[in-house]
Order: sequence, then C-alpha cells, then structure tokens
Amino acid sequence: MHFLQPQLPQLTAPVVVSNSEVESAARCDFQHQLGYRERWTKGPFNPQSAAGQGIAWHEVLEVHYRTIQDFQQAAEAKGLPWWSFDQDACVKEARRRIQPLIDRFVAMSEDLGQLISWMYAGHLGHWGVDPDWRIIDVERAGQVPLSPPSASEVPSLFRGSQTSAHLDFEFKYRADLIIEERGKLWLVDHKSVGNFPNQLDLDFDPQIDRYTWALRQEGVPIYGQLFSQARRKMLKRPQTLEERHRRPRTYRTDAELDSIANDLFQVIYARYEHQTRLERYSIHPETAPRDAPRQPSARHCSFLCDFTEACLAGRKGNDSRHYLVELGLTQNFTRH
Repeated sequence: MHFLQPQLPQLTAPVVVSNSEVESAARCDFQHQLGYRERWTKGPFNPQSAAGQGIAWHEVLEVHYRTIQDFQQAAEAKGLPWWSFDQDACVKEARRRIQPLIDRFVAMSEDLGQLISWMYAGHLGHWGVDPDWRIIDVERAGQVPLSPPSASEVPSLFRGSQTSAHLDFEFKYRADLIIEERGKLWLVDHKSVGNFPNQLDLDFDPQIDRYTWALRQEGVPIYGQLFSQARRKMLKRPQTLEERHRRPRTYRTDAELDSIANDLFQVIYARYEHQTRLERYSIHPETAPRDAPRQPSARHCSFLCDFTEACLAGRKGNDSRHYLVELGLTQNFTRH
C-alpha cells in the first residue's frame, strides 16, 4: 500500500501562531498536525453555518463601528467634543453603508440575509450608536513575541539547543473593537450565539484574555473585557431586545494574564517540539506518515474538527491523507 506523503513547509523562527491554532493544539495533537503543520483546508464553508453567520455578523459590526468612529472624529476635527456628533445622521449613514452587505448576504442565502438584518435591527434598537463609547480602534490586528518567563527555561526548537525559545514564536491577534468608556479602555468581543454563555464560560474564554495580554504587551492599557453578545435564533414568539442582546464584562489582573501567556506558550511549544521529533524519521511511500496522538472527544470531534472521517479512517489503518483528498480538502500554504 502506498501512502500519500504530505508536503511540509520548512519551519523557521519565529513561528506565528493564532488563537485558533493554540486552541487546536490544546484540543488534539493530530488535529493540529493536519490543520496547522500540513495545512489541510476545506473549501468555502456554508454561509448558513454558525461560523458563516458569525463572520457575516462581524462584517456588519465592523462597518457599524467604523461609521461611528468617522462621525466622532469629524466632530473632533471641527473642535467639538467627540460625543457631540449627530446620532440620527450616524444611524442613517450606518444603515446606508451596511445595506450592500445585507444585499450580498441575501444573494448568498435569503435566510442568512434575513437573520443578519434582524440581528442588526435589534442591535440598533438596543444599543443605538453607543453614545457613551469613544471608538478607539476597529478590527485592530497585531503580532507580539510569545516570550513569557517559561520561554527562557527551554531550548530553542529552531535555532539550536544553546539558545532559549524566547524568540521561537509570535502570537498574532485581531481585536474586534477597543473603546474608551469613562476614561478606561475596554476590549470588546462581538459574539453571535445560539444561547447566552454563563459566567463560568466567560471566565474560561481564552481568546479575549490572550488578546488582552497581547495588547498590554504593546502598551495598550486595556482595563477589562466586554462581550457584546447577540442571539442568532429567531423564535416564533416575539423576543424582547434584552432577550436578544447583552454585554457581560470580565477583568484580568496582570498576574492572571502572565499565567495565561505562560500556558499559551507551553501548549504551543510542546506541540511543535513533539512534531519536530515526528518529522526526524525518514518517510517512504510504503510507510504511513507518523501521526501525532489523537485525543478523541465526542463533542470536539463532532463539532470542532474538519478531519473526523479521515481520522477514523487512519485509525483503522487506511491512508488519512488520501481520504482528505477524496473529501475535497487540499494543502493550502498561503494562509495561516
């Protein structure tokens, strides 16, 4: 039996990792190997899926808050306070800018367009143009060295064992929104949800904590985190705006964020250290590629992995990579 040998891009420091990659590495070694080392990727996903709805919702809110920022900055350019902008005119302009997005969503799927239109109407009805928020940054992207204290305690994976790993990795982020409220900066995370998460879910949501750590590394004094949540379930009965939208908050001390950064580094270091050892073995077409361990979980494998069927096929002794090709996945090295 001949096995498909995947292409492997050369690893050089620094390896840039995202929150999605770290979550994959923490969830299952084999999922990370396929998705982030070998870069197997599905085609365009279903726009009506939860992920598709979430992306559409983020697009709408990006335009919404950029419009508010434009109006606030225009007021300041006239020598007026930022909060003195014409709110009615701002709402009108935001709707004008967002309508082409809604039209595009309708063309993709009438259900998606109706859902996003309903969600945005509720957002405007409940929050308006957030007159108490000064918009500081929208969709801010950045990249910081992933070098907490634990990085100096282990050898580099890519530059020789005589040096530490503090330059091996960088962490990239994309923050939805940064606002100033009553003199403090808040990191806002837009969420479209089926049901509102409880406080424990928020306390253990690593993404916004990691982004807060990264922003503080860049000198942005984020005070706390705010989850702007919108339900994406349209029920048959009328729903109040309070049932559809809410904004819980969390706060992290510097000590907490340092622990979070140490955990982040150790997860990704362990995954790449193990992967580099796997790849030292010689590979032949008659030999299956050496797979990282699988960590099966009914919930994760069913809902959070694109490789479930190929994983099961490989566990039975078949060729997982041929199976991925048959399912329409390809190795895509242009993304990260």
